[in-house]
Amino acid sequence: MVSSKCVLLLSIVWCVGTLGQFFQDEVFVDVEDYAEQCDTVAKENEIFLVHFRGFLPDGTEFFSSYDLPHPVVLLPENTQTEIKGLRKGIVGMCVGEVRSITVPAYLGYGDQEHVTKKGIKIPANSELVYQVRLLFTNDADQLGDAFDAIDNNRDGYLDRQEIRYQLAILEGEAAATDMGFGEEDANEKLVELMFTNNDKDQDGRLSRSEYLGVLYRDGEL
Repeated sequence: MVSSKCVLLLSIVWCVGTLGQFFQDEVFVDVEDYAEQCDTVAKENEIFLVHFRGFLPDGTEFFSSYDLPHPVVLLPENTQTEIKGLRKGIVGMCVGEVRSITVPAYLGYGDQEHVTKKGIKIPANSELVYQVRLLFTNDADQLGDAFDAIDNNRDGYLDRQEIRYQLAILEGEAAATDMGFGEEDANEKLVELMFTNNDKDQDGRLSRSEYLGVLYRDGEL
């Protein structure tokens, strides 16, 4: 016979083991690493800056943003179904938190087979498992308003000085540090990275559409 003390102990172990596991808006979430301090929580209509890996149920990795030169931005208006499924599991995350998000097939590629840029075949009706670290989040509408607010000369473009001003408002140094930059000149490195990745016509300034990429555009799986 198992003593009541043992039963209680087993119950505690079970609770601890499942504390960070839950269903959220049709996806399954497993919190792998909590943020040390939760000052910012991801909301539905926000832009998410993330690093993530995508896996098939058998453990095959089909995508990794760590193979790219930068993290990935997930925009609210993204029309890719598999990105919508991923976003559902990110809502409620704290900046710095790591989650494993299991997306059902109908919120992934559905009944269509998909071949990634890496040549990895994702069979039809496959669940997708994402390991996600949230680096930064901000309200999409506020960022649109921010463009107008910091376009000091009202020419419809942002130069480096205007971007530096915007980063000061958004506390960009903290975001830069989260992305692995050192504290020294973190803002300046972030400014240059924004122009490297978003100044598509390389004219030394960011148009509204380039700016709304918010550092980087969505990664293509």
